[in-house]
Amino acid sequence: MLGLTVMSDMAEEDMQDEFPVIKFNDTDDSHIPQNLTHLVKAVNWVTNKYVTAVRNLKIDRRFCPGASSASAVADVVEALAKSQTKKLRKLSIQELLDCSGSGCRSYGDFDKVYSIYLMEKRGLVCENNYPYVRAEKTCLVKGQRHGKVSNMLHARQGHQTLFKALLSKGPVATRVLVTPNFINYKEGIFRHNCQPNAYSHTVLAVGFTDTYVLIKNSWGTDWGEKGYMRISINPKENCNLYLESLAAM
Repeated sequence: MLGLTVMSDMAEEDMQDEFPVIKFNDTDDSHIPQNLTHLVKAVNWVTNKYVTAVRNLKIDRRFCPGASSASAVADVVEALAKSQTKKLRKLSIQELLDCSGSGCRSYGDFDKVYSIYLMEKRGLVCENNYPYVRAEKTCLVKGQRHGKVSNMLHARQGHQTLFKALLSKGPVATRVLVTPNFINYKEGIFRHNCQPNAYSHTVLAVGFTDTYVLIKNSWGTDWGEKGYMRISINPKENCNLYLESLAAM
């Protein structure tokens, strides 16, 4: 179901400013461990309590467009930390913006930039120690790190089976193509055949069934189904959801 949402007032020029046009890499540099070969039929990391609350970054689109990518990657590390410590913590997206080299205006290979940083630093500090300030600042990180990353898995030009294999192990940061229909989503299973190389946006995949993938957005709980979208699992009608993804182990 589509309708007016908190994002519906965006004009075409706003979309050009705030969502980058991404030409996805046509190579697959993924290295998938053997322990991802067994697939479950369905998973929901939200009900399993591995996912923190939906952020509201919609007012920050002009201030720091890169925050949505940082938020999704921080969510991936939060789930990894939960699996390691049994405690769910909200981790710092500001650390990623300030310290990884990505910044607020970085739209390129967000997966590689963040992967290098996370594997070198072995996780992130809590958001309480390094709060989000809607801008890129000098790196002043301090505090205990959580989510010891041993491997970051990049899936490019992926396919449904690969994506589900990654998602069966934990939430996955992924890019999706954004259209007016996506922006105006309110409820139900979203099906849309987006044109390639359209505007892109980073979200967090948090579950799947045999008919849809559940994604967490960063536009607040007034958008979609309390901040979430159920998007078709069919690659022909889910806006290139499988083309560029990042998971952590």
